[in-house]
Order: sequence, then C-alpha cells, then structure tokens
Amino acid sequence: MKSQKRLNVFALLIALVTGYKCYVHFNFTTFTFEKPVLDTLYLIAFLFAIGVLIRDFVTSSKNS
Repeated sequence: MKSQKRLNVFALLIALVTGYKCYVHFNFTTFTFEKPVLDTLYLIAFLFAIGVLIRDFVTSSKNS
C-alpha cells in the first residue's frame, strides 16, 4: 500500500500567520518594518516553517 503525501498542517499554519504579519508590518514606500525586532523573529519563524514544509515534501517524495 502506498503512503500518501501528508501536509504538515502545523508548519503551514505557522508559515501563513508569520508571513502575513511580516507582510502587514512592512512599509513598501520606505522599505522598513514597523517593529524591526519583532518582525525579525516573524521572519525567522516563517523561514523555519517553510524549511520544514520543503523538507517534509522532499522526504515524502523520496520514500514513494
């Protein structure tokens, strides 16, 4: 029986929330963030969640 590719819902939720917050806090006219320290943490969490999603996708496709 083949194993189905499953999406990591927790990492997807973290990526969506942190990505949205970074987008909302970014000022496109001056290319700055409203709260630079907090937005740096959001960006780190966003990149980590995207990395987890990519890693899960790659390992699940190698196993099939």
